[in-house]
Amino acid sequence: MSITEAIREFMCSCPLLSSGRLNVDYLGSEPREYAIIRTGGEELVHSYADGGKLMRFDFVFASREWIAKSVDEQLAIAEFYEKLALWLEEKTAKGELPKLEAGLSPQSIRAISAGRKKDHAGDTAKYQMECSLIYLKEE
Repeated sequence: MSITEAIREFMCSCPLLSSGRLNVDYLGSEPREYAIIRTGGEELVHSYADGGKLMRFDFVFASREWIAKSVDEQLAIAEFYEKLALWLEEKTAKGELPKLEAGLSPQSIRAISAGRKKDHAGDTAKYQMECSLIYLKEE
């Protein structure tokens, strides 16, 4: 299983996403869709003397939402992303992380940036939050 597939499977377990479809590298034009968008490949964080490597995999979690015109709607979207970042923190604290292939041991998954409006088209807007998975790669 690829890292992207493991992250998608993990994110599908989030109760906050129960009302939408979770895509990979594609965000549809209709609300409420979500996507995991890879923003790069594996990045070396640290090399260990035994040959192991601490690696980072960055990705964006994005959603397509109706444009929030009222303050209540705007706050609901902000709260969704705050809760999602907290969910990632809680999962890391409990050691409940994406299941990676043999030789890769997940260490943490977290939001790097708060959810923010990226762009809009018509009556919808794209929001996104930058995230990172840290894992140990055994050699």
